[in-house]
Amino acid sequence: MSTKHEIDTYSKLALGGTFFLQESFRYLHTALKYEFASILFSEELNAIEPSTED
Repeated sequence: MSTKHEIDTYSKLALGGTFFLQESFRYLHTALKYEFASILFSEELNAIEPSTED
């Protein structure tokens, strides 16, 4: 079954591909941001020296 597609079909597919690529990079950025914040927070917690009163 050979079907010819209009150029509009391919432009819509390109728009969809662009959207999903941008969303994947946005998700990756958010995930790495929270991961880095978690690492920094745990390092700050480990740097706390308890006093003798604690």
